[in-house]
Amino acid sequence: MAGKQRKPRTSHISIFEQALKLPEVQNIIVTQREIGLMHRRMQSKYNRILSEAELERLVRIEKIKRLLG
Repeated sequence: MAGKQRKPRTSHISIFEQALKLPEVQNIIVTQREIGLMHRRMQSKYNRILSEAELERLVRIEKIKRLLG
């Protein structure tokens, strides 16, 4: 295997990270209620408090997933 380059693994989240940069995705409206619901879910999942920006990003990713089916 000497000299052979491994292809970097692309996880599903990186695709959504790329999608978050699109202007269409940045126009997705995120309500305070959605942020509150996500906050409760993620706090129990990660056992830490996430920032408002992190929660907003997670809500946008979830909305993209919902649109894609």
